[in-house]
Amino acid sequence: MKSPLLAVLATAALAQGEPLSSTVAIVVPEHAAPRVTFGVSRLAAALEETGRTTAIVPAAELSHYFHQVIVGPFRDPALRSHLPADAAAPGAEGFSLATDPTGALVVAGADDSGMLYGCLELARRTRTAHGLPDRVSDTEAPAFHLRGPTLVLQKSAPPPGDGERPHTPEFLPFFYEKAFWAGYLDFLAENRLNALYLGSGRSLAALVKLTGDPDAAMARYLVTEADKRGIRLEPMDGTGEFFQPSGARPPAETLALEVLLRANLAPFRYGDQRLIKASVQAMRARLGAGHLQFEPLSTSDWPHTPDKTSDPLLEYQRDWIWFEAWARYAWNPDVPAAADHAYWVGRLAKLYGGEAAENILAAYNDAGECAPQIIRRFGSTEGHPQMLSLGMTLDQLVGRDSAPALPEAGVSQLPPGEGFQEYADRDWNKLPHSGETPPRVMRAILHYSESAVREIDTAAAQVTDNTEEFGRLLNDIHCIRELSLTYAAKAQAALLVLRYRHSRDIGDMESASRLLAISLDHYRALARLTAESYQFAHSRPADPQSISLKGGFDGKPAPSHGTELVPIYEKELADFQAQVAALRRASP
Repeated sequence: MKSPLLAVLATAALAQGEPLSSTVAIVVPEHAAPRVTFGVSRLAAALEETGRTTAIVPAAELSHYFHQVIVGPFRDPALRSHLPADAAAPGAEGFSLATDPTGALVVAGADDSGMLYGCLELARRTRTAHGLPDRVSDTEAPAFHLRGPTLVLQKSAPPPGDGERPHTPEFLPFFYEKAFWAGYLDFLAENRLNALYLGSGRSLAALVKLTGDPDAAMARYLVTEADKRGIRLEPMDGTGEFFQPSGARPPAETLALEVLLRANLAPFRYGDQRLIKASVQAMRARLGAGHLQFEPLSTSDWPHTPDKTSDPLLEYQRDWIWFEAWARYAWNPDVPAAADHAYWVGRLAKLYGGEAAENILAAYNDAGECAPQIIRRFGSTEGHPQMLSLGMTLDQLVGRDSAPALPEAGVSQLPPGEGFQEYADRDWNKLPHSGETPPRVMRAILHYSESAVREIDTAAAQVTDNTEEFGRLLNDIHCIRELSLTYAAKAQAALLVLRYRHSRDIGDMESASRLLAISLDHYRALARLTAESYQFAHSRPADPQSISLKGGFDGKPAPSHGTELVPIYEKELADFQAQVAALRRASP
């Protein structure tokens, strides 16, 4: 921004008829909206990082400056005169970047959000080029109208029996930390996310229209700061109407999709951008979705993660790639593959070092294939979130086909295939198989997890930066490998148990017993790895929410850490071995 000292220097230079060669002049619309001035401030900060000074100047003074940026609405005829005659208007929230014949850079927004995002994009390119780019020519607009993560704010006491929690600021301390919100909202804006879906599970009394209440004052601050960054606060459960700044317009009605995956993935890091990209493309093409709502990977101790570290990790910083991938593809699901690959390699290179980036991206993508394939063929049903890292019993797998495949399978686009019972029956009757089958999933998760470990271990010798966080990522990849080995062995055991119902061959049960023992060995390894790295897998120990298959733990609260499951699976193996021994004794 133009300081008194800068004004003096500008006047002196202009008096000598010399341009301020190191100063970038920025023209901003008169009476610009807060989100436009916020975008300009981010652009100015990026320029100042490269050693330039900046000045906000009237259009009439622009010609005195060698470096020029003109920010304004595309509909303004004066601004369009700097654009090619055939320039097409960007869509809602979109922007056009262009270099006019005089060398001035133009940021033309379809609306206030478009100007914000155009400034942020030019700031990003300025940082990458270590200065203003020589020429720009680009037009962008988002594919999804609303794009953002969810956040549950539980401030009211739950009903009796659901765990009493005090209605005090101490229960939700981060809600009152303005520095935290500034960082989080900046992160969302940088990723062009324009919605933050808020819910409480009970009531949004602290975030609806109230007066004279500290919570309401904080809510006003939050709404104002979010709007400045182009972000709406959206109730998830219809429990209240948020404050909205004057002039804010409701989004067009269209199909919204909520991504509820994190329980299946927790507590591990997830960065399979290939699968996220394909998912967003399918949401748009097959289901016609126009809004995208996704959950953070870790929510039970939000904004912190369950990692065992000396200082708690902020969830959105640890899982930046999860947020960034959903945001990137909600804006543009059709990024060309080569450019997309180069983008992610570049992002990882800045974090860990250029030599390691290719291997780390490959590890993220391969490891990310495992949990989705396990959950859709082996996992929970009946709408219950399942913690894959807590494992499953043999009985749960054997009885997998007794429940519907997945809630609303047609909407969730479950791939066609066979469950355990159908596969065993068809295999016994020598009928052909089709689609995704349990053995096919076993082969896939073993292949991908082995590849991910190989890639991450190769990267380990090449990492030069952020070595502690890389070590945690490496551990997660090894955890996913042990998890995949656990499920593959137990799934094969389940198929043999189902085969025994046809064959009555004790050899099938003995083979199942050996595979069950192998599965237990891998689960012990998984439990050791998580015991050293995580406080809990998903929910805190005091949380009674069920996180595995219904009835899997005899109606008791589900365990919160894999170490608690080892004795259960040891007993399962002992009981199964005793059953096999009894069958052996009874056989002729």
